[in-house]
This record gives sequence, structure tokens and C-alpha cells, in this order.
Amino acid sequence: MDEYFPDIEALRHATAHKGENEVNSDAHAPEGQRFALAGFREPHRYSTPYLGKLRSLDITEDSLHKVIEVVDAYLSGFVQAAEELERQGHLD
Repeated sequence: MDEYFPDIEALRHATAHKGENEVNSDAHAPEGQRFALAGFREPHRYSTPYLGKLRSLDITEDSLHKVIEVVDAYLSGFVQAAEELERQGHLD
């Protein structure tokens, strides 16, 4: 996830604590700006300031495919355990 979306953790914090960040805009607004407003400044790109830097995430077909790839890789780590549980009859 970090490889494809390097700002993902900062975006999560900024989005989860949006109200707090807006109230404390001095700590979060990019230099030269007075406000820490989140939203779509460009089509297909969500942006929000966090810790003085504007963070962004493209909302495109390509980013969707990257998310699917990450989820598939994550879930594939459970296949062997699921197969063993099924073999033992614990998935009934």
C-alpha cells in the first residue's frame, strides 16, 4: 500500500481528524495558506493538508486496480491457513 500510495497514512490521519486539523490549521495548512481544507481541487484527486503538506490520492481506474492488487496480496496470505482449517472441518 505504501509503495503505491505513499501519502496513505497521512491521508488517513488527515481525514479521520479533519475537524481537529481545520481548527488547528496553523499546524496543517501548507505554507502560505491559512486554511486546512480537504476536498477535490482537481478532478479525480482527493487532497487534504496534513502537517504542513498537501497530501493527495488519485481516484482513478489505475488506483482502483492497485488497491485490488494490494487486497489480493493481503488475502492470499490466509489461503494456506483456510485450507488447513477446512481440512480439519473447522469451516463448517
